[in-house]
Amino acid sequence: MRGDALMLRAYFAAKLSDLGYPDQDIHFALDYRLGDGVAFFGRIERANVRRLADRLLCEQGRRDFSANRAVIRKAVKLGASFEIHKLDVPGVDYAHSMIVKCHMPDGVPLTPYQTSLIEVFVSLLREDVIATSGLMTTLGYALIAASPEEDTLRRVIVRGNCVVLVRELPQPDFDPFEYFGVDEGRRIADLMAVGAYRHYALKVEIRRLSGGPTLGEAMMWGVIEDLRDGGERSGHLGNLRRLMHDAASEARALAARGRLKAA
Repeated sequence: MRGDALMLRAYFAAKLSDLGYPDQDIHFALDYRLGDGVAFFGRIERANVRRLADRLLCEQGRRDFSANRAVIRKAVKLGASFEIHKLDVPGVDYAHSMIVKCHMPDGVPLTPYQTSLIEVFVSLLREDVIATSGLMTTLGYALIAASPEEDTLRRVIVRGNCVVLVRELPQPDFDPFEYFGVDEGRRIADLMAVGAYRHYALKVEIRRLSGGPTLGEAMMWGVIEDLRDGGERSGHLGNLRRLMHDAASEARALAARGRLKAA
């Protein structure tokens, strides 16, 4: 499982809730391999069946919408339940591993018209589940792309006989929902998913121009970069000066300790 699984799972849960699929058991594999994707399984509760019926039947057209919706709502009142099951067949991709089923209590009287409409709704629900899986997969890869894949040297600043190295590092355990709370975390994740935000850890190292070990370093976690405001490296603004100060302070402290030991 990816190190950023907490962020992905929280974001998928929020998006699924928006679409009428809350409280689902979410599974995903986003490692750029054939068949990767996002799947979700579980019961669809009554209130969410009504939400989904309103959305999916309306999307089919407004003709007979109210009458068709009434049939689904009546079926729910009579005990109809809907559930997304896992298809345990090797080689089936994530999107097509989800099977939607409707369960009706025995002895419930339904007309042929009502039965056929429930079958249409289940068919629409199956299509929507597959489309939602594709949407979640696309958003998941976009969230992954919002962070550097590896330690990346972004700037080299020469100061006297020293050089300052500025690096961006991946932060696989970054979770905006935990860092900033549910509402702000959701806003940040939405912007990351559309490529407007990046996130990373920012590291500054001070070394001698002649080489040798690091003299001092400082790091900052959870840096958010707004690509719409100043473009790439806008996340360095305001942070870089502080980190350079902290790294220089560490370098001076290490040098002082070295002189004390030598004495």
